Amino acid sequence: MKKYNVAIADDHHLFTSGIKILLESEGIFLVTIIAHNGQELIDNLSISYDIDLILLDISMPILNGIETTKLIREKWGNVLIVALTMHDDSRTIKQFLDSGGNLFLCKAIPTDELISNLLKIIK
Repeated sequence: MKKYNVAIADDHHLFTSGIKILLESEGIFLVTIIAHNGQELIDNLSISYDIDLILLDISMPILNGIETTKLIREKWGNVLIVALTMHDDSRTIKQFLDSGGNLFLCKAIPTDELISNLLKIIK
């Protein structure tokens, strides 16, 4: 069974650790990059780009999720980018999707719905 390489970018360490455990427990996701801001994600992708899916927060220090998404689109084209954030206002959603994001999810989403949405977008 193919495993999908995932990058996670969020400035909350406990959150990134929990999402990594959740995704890898599904048996089809392998978290290969954890970054705590957008610039760290870009730097890691520049060193080793073999990612199928990126989960990122919108509010991060140094480089936010919207600006990070724009840079990823410019450099790496078609990788799937999913916002996983506390923001759920229509302005933020539009900015993210306009920047090249594929899917916008709120962190309040139940875990089974998160996994279901990720499986739909990756296949």
